[in-house]
Amino acid sequence: LLDDAVERTKNVLAVFDRYGVPCIRVGLCASENLSDASVAIAGANHAAIGEIAMSALYLERISAELDRLAIRGGGVKIYVARGAICEEIGLLGSRHMDYDRVIAKKAAVLDSSVPGYIVTGGPGQYKINAAVIGRKAHAGGAPERGISAIQVLCEAISNMKQLRIDPETTANIGSIHADYPTNIVAERATMCAECRSRDAAKLEQQVKHMEDCLHLACEKYGAVLELERSKTYDSYRHDENDPFIQEMSAAMIRAGLTPVLSATGGGSDVNNFCLHGITALMVGTGMSKVHTTEEQISIDDLNNTARMVLELIKA
Repeated sequence: LLDDAVERTKNVLAVFDRYGVPCIRVGLCASENLSDASVAIAGANHAAIGEIAMSALYLERISAELDRLAIRGGGVKIYVARGAICEEIGLLGSRHMDYDRVIAKKAAVLDSSVPGYIVTGGPGQYKINAAVIGRKAHAGGAPERGISAIQVLCEAISNMKQLRIDPETTANIGSIHADYPTNIVAERATMCAECRSRDAAKLEQQVKHMEDCLHLACEKYGAVLELERSKTYDSYRHDENDPFIQEMSAAMIRAGLTPVLSATGGGSDVNNFCLHGITALMVGTGMSKVHTTEEQISIDDLNNTARMVLELIKA
């Protein structure tokens, strides 16, 4: 039922687009019966039906254009992995992809800001979740009987090297939490933090330093530490003379872009692709003000990115 609905919706969207008819909404018409559990809906009531249909339309057009240019043959496949999601929360999708089904040995990941940027290296990352367990006491009557988890955690954090450690290494505290009345010595305080580095040895040094600060503060005050460390992704580094970098640079030049090689402090699916033997490059698309309510990209940059991808395929 869903496949049939997607096919029909895709065809209608193509007609609308051909004649300049704006599509306001895709999906079943809102009504009281739509959410009535006792009513059977004779249609594909899928929350993403519009996105699925548009994706099918774009896939059809891209495939037709590649066939028209006679450059697809058997060497280019349009592939979207079911697992290629959750990039923003730790590259979870690319971490759990079935790589046995991926035949590509090279990949271009469109996930950087400046058009023409080719990222030559990215950091590995650790996440740290810590809970400091102190001892409750009345803050006015007998504070000396308590161990303030907030005090312990704050001292540990104040001793940590944070933010920009060196050109390759960073660290940040994302959240701290404790919620008690002011007349109670806080028994529990938690922290979520991360550290990153493009140098594997420096990454290990930084995560150990942050954990040591937590251990030392807890030992000083007699608190208990619950600590969990997880490796989110590994670092990668490309030789600037790598053949794929040269190939990407040439494609950018043919598309009218100026290639610029640069390392990054951000993680991307490239980290996991490289780990599985795929030579992957993160390249700039022109997006700006990312992770804000003003995130944007210009039509010109979208067109330039499309030209770059086409030149890369043609090569």
